[in-house]
Amino acid sequence: MTLVLSAERALSYQSLVFHWAEQQGVFTGLVLLGLGACYTLQGFRFARALMALASAVIAVAFLGAWIDAWIALVAGIVVGLLALAAGGLGLIITSTFTFGALGYYLAAQIGLPLEAVAAAAFVGALAGVVAPRFYRRTLPLILTSLHGSAVLIISFVCLAGACLPSMAETFISWSASISFMAPTALLLFVVTGLSVQLNARQGDIETGGSGGIA
Repeated sequence: MTLVLSAERALSYQSLVFHWAEQQGVFTGLVLLGLGACYTLQGFRFARALMALASAVIAVAFLGAWIDAWIALVAGIVVGLLALAAGGLGLIITSTFTFGALGYYLAAQIGLPLEAVAAAAFVGALAGVVAPRFYRRTLPLILTSLHGSAVLIISFVCLAGACLPSMAETFISWSASISFMAPTALLLFVVTGLSVQLNARQGDIETGGSGGIA
């Protein structure tokens, strides 16, 4: 099934994902919670694999809005495999998809028209292409913290939907009406995760451990 974007407003991925998460069970919520914690707190140790997975998911989500779902899935798998196998190029791929998606998401949250949202996505993707040139060592930590933080928020909606449906409904409703509620929560998780990862990586350096992207 192909989703058709409105000519006036961009598709709200936040609404789609939150309503999907609300319908999931406790098991899905716990799996996402564990995955999000791995990304956010220890992402630098498994950066290449985790970033490849995130690239594939982002590619499927965005391409699925324009083309047939099966074609989007195949394209996402190809993107993920390229990000996994390509080393430094994989970092560029993940950075491009992530910051492009972030630009789209923030612009859509503000309620900008589709043309402005597309422009924000393009600017974000362009920043993603350039960022690895200047922040190669830190960028995997930023990206995995960002991916993990998003997954943690989704896991909260899953668990709330399964255990406290009224809380999930309230969170989804407030997130829809208060544009920067979810992005602010995302930022807080990212800052926390990045701090933890920086300290953990510094400890690895001091004790002879290793982590990061080759």
